[in-house]
Amino acid sequence: MSSEKMPLVSAAAGCQRGPVPFKDVAAVVAGDDGAAAAMAHRPLADPEDEDHDELIATLPCKPPTPLMRRMRLYRGGWFPEKWLPAIMAFRRRFEARDGDVVVASLPKCGTTWLKALAFATAARGTYPPPPVAGGDDEGNRRHPLLRLNPHECVPFLESVYSTMEEESKLDATPSPRLLSTHLPYSVLPASITDSSRCKIIYVCRYTHAIPSTLVLFGSSELLNYHSESFYLEVLNEDY
Repeated sequence: MSSEKMPLVSAAAGCQRGPVPFKDVAAVVAGDDGAAAAMAHRPLADPEDEDHDELIATLPCKPPTPLMRRMRLYRGGWFPEKWLPAIMAFRRRFEARDGDVVVASLPKCGTTWLKALAFATAARGTYPPPPVAGGDDEGNRRHPLLRLNPHECVPFLESVYSTMEEESKLDATPSPRLLSTHLPYSVLPASITDSSRCKIIYVCRYTHAIPSTLVLFGSSELLNYHSESFYLEVLNEDY
């Protein structure tokens, strides 16, 4: 894999057309020439965010156990309590653009594969495949998928809204943007679900196979709060 570093894309780079790897997008910070333009459509802090803790405290709860973290029921889905502030911020503040594409899936259902396939397909005009298999042409050497994980090219929206820096990078990302989520349809913002501006690519899998893959893959972060019976219960309720 090439260790060559690619130049960061800034909000001021108006001639740059996506999709570009999310990791290569320069975060918009105070003092950047493009910061004002990139952030003009919304405030840096949403006053409604201040009531997140109060709202979360009122949601139905499943107490933590040795195998499961504290879960809260939000818009028909059960989520780890600590994830909810970012999920709520995403729902309130995200605005879809013309040409946005969201890769939607449950965990362990082919997300990484689909991200790589979607990015390679959408970006093939900028990063064409080599003319000969195994070729070492310049386009092949600089292809983002040869130096980055697909998750670094296509970000999870529920993670983006956990920090203002990542959110500013999303605003600075040139269109068309490739995005992803593990959230159920009921949680997605209206700018995605109620308009034709944003497309969704959905990949699914037989739900009873997912817990076994979590065990084999060793996803301790997920298994820490999901017993197999609980995971199946959540899947059956939400999807």
